[in-house]
Amino acid sequence: DFGLGQEALNQLIQRDYMEWNTSKSKQSTDVNANAIPEKGANLLALILCTVQQVLGIEYCPPLPDVATILLTHMPESYAFATIREMINDTSHFLPVSQKDYYSWCKTYGMIVKRMFPVTYKAMKTCGALEPEGLEPIFKRFFTTIMKPGDILRFVDIFLVEGCKAVFRLALSLCQLVRFDLKSLILTDSESWWREIRSRTLSPEFSFKKHLNLMYPKFGKVAKRYPNRRGLRRAMKYNERWALENMPIYIDETPPKPMGFTSNECTLAQPASVRSNLAKWLPPSLKSTQLDLIYSTEIHGRSLVAFYNECQRSKNTIVLIEALTGSTRATNGMF
Repeated sequence: DFGLGQEALNQLIQRDYMEWNTSKSKQSTDVNANAIPEKGANLLALILCTVQQVLGIEYCPPLPDVATILLTHMPESYAFATIREMINDTSHFLPVSQKDYYSWCKTYGMIVKRMFPVTYKAMKTCGALEPEGLEPIFKRFFTTIMKPGDILRFVDIFLVEGCKAVFRLALSLCQLVRFDLKSLILTDSESWWREIRSRTLSPEFSFKKHLNLMYPKFGKVAKRYPNRRGLRRAMKYNERWALENMPIYIDETPPKPMGFTSNECTLAQPASVRSNLAKWLPPSLKSTQLDLIYSTEIHGRSLVAFYNECQRSKNTIVLIEALTGSTRATNGMF
C-alpha cells in the first residue's frame, strides 16, 4: 500500500474516483461518484507492483493517486515511465521514504508559520499540521479536497515543477479561509479540510483565478513563497526531526511464496519457507523464482563443488539445515 494504508487504498479504488473523461464538457464535482473500473484497477495494480519490484520503492503515499491520475490520460507504459523519471529525479517530486514524508510535513508547518501566523495557530490547534492531519495534501495528492478537473490542471504544473508546486498549492489553499478563521468551528484536522473542501468544490471557485494566489507576481507574499533551493534546504534541515518522530513503517501486505523450479531440494520446497525468504529480500527480487544451483544431495558435500556451482550466479540464497539432537532448523543467508 506504499504507506497509504490498505483501507485508504481500497477507498481510492472503490469510491474516490469517478470515470474521468476528457470528452465531457462538464465534470461532476462529486469526488465520490464511481469506483475505478476493473480494467483501470488492474492497470493501477500493474504499475504499483512494477514500481515496487523494479524500482524498489516500498513507501510513497501519494503514488497510488498520482498513478491513477496519469492512467486517466495515458497508456500504462507512459504512466510508468513518467513515475520512474519522477522517482529518479533529484529535485524531489515524491516522498519515497518515511523520512521524506515527515520532513515535508515539518517543512510545510514551518512555512505556514512564517507566512500566515494566524492560520498557523488555527491549524496547529486543530491538528491539521500534524503528519496525520496533512494526509489530504501529501498522501492523497489533493484528490479528496479538489475537483477532478482542477487536479488535472494542477498535475500539468506538478510534472514541471515537482514538489514546489505541491507546497505552493497547499499554501495557497490556506488563504481561502484566512479571513473566516474567527467564525470557523475547528475541532480536528478533518473539520479544517472540510472547510477547505467546501470552498474548492464551490461553483464560484476558479482554479485559473486561484493560480494568482499560487504564483503572485508582486507584494510581500510573492517574496515569502519558497523556491526550490529553499525547499531543499528546509527539508534537509528537518530530516533529523523526521528520523526522531516518524514511526516504524511495517508493510502489512502478506508476502507471497517465491517460485521454485526444482523438485530435488527439500529445504526450499515448503511454501512457508519461501514466504519467509521473501520477507527479507529486496522488493525487486521478491517475485523472482528460485533456481537450484547447488545441493549436497545432488552435488556432494564438497566446498570446492559449492564454489564451482555458485561462482557464476549474481544473487544467491544459501539454506542450511542445522541438526541439534532431534530438532531441525533451517537458516538462510542472501
